[in-house]
Amino acid sequence: MKNNIIKKIASLILIISSSQFLCFEMTNISFAKTSISENGILKLVNNEREKVGLTPLSINSKLQESAEAKAKYLLDNNLFDHNTKDKNFSLWIKEAGYKYSIIGENLATDFYSDEEVVNAWIKSSGHKENILNNYTETGISVQEKNGKILIVQIFGRPDTSPVEIEQTIGNHISECLIIYSQNIKQKGFDGQIA
Repeated sequence: MKNNIIKKIASLILIISSSQFLCFEMTNISFAKTSISENGILKLVNNEREKVGLTPLSINSKLQESAEAKAKYLLDNNLFDHNTKDKNFSLWIKEAGYKYSIIGENLATDFYSDEEVVNAWIKSSGHKENILNNYTETGISVQEKNGKILIVQIFGRPDTSPVEIEQTIGNHISECLIIYSQNIKQKGFDGQIA
């Protein structure tokens, strides 16, 4: 009887330690399969831009706020689209107070590394166009809810108009010039890509 009790205790210890090991291993697998970060996406996107001679994008706090709010909203409502019945994608940007001349957006889901996301975008003409457009700023959000990973990258170029420049010609003549940025409107382009 004493041997049976010892065997049962030993079996129980083995089961407990095995289940702790299994939980530890499962936790590591969960973390290992997802290695997406805002900084990783930014670095790879900027690498693609530099390959074609474009300047790197910098993070803008208002675009970052927009990307985070949009990602949270999409996840909370189990959506995956640039426009929803509640909001056009540009409304997220306007609500954050970002004044733009042009904007764009890339979305991704069901990827598990920065490289997978950016490679998929580069292989898609519309997403690649956003990455290689004449944007200067970006905001990126990577969020996870219930095992679903969502990436939102918003691109922007700030609107700098009107800007007044006083120009002096000779000693006595001066004129005031107002320079307006040109809003680029292309048919079908509103940063909405499939």
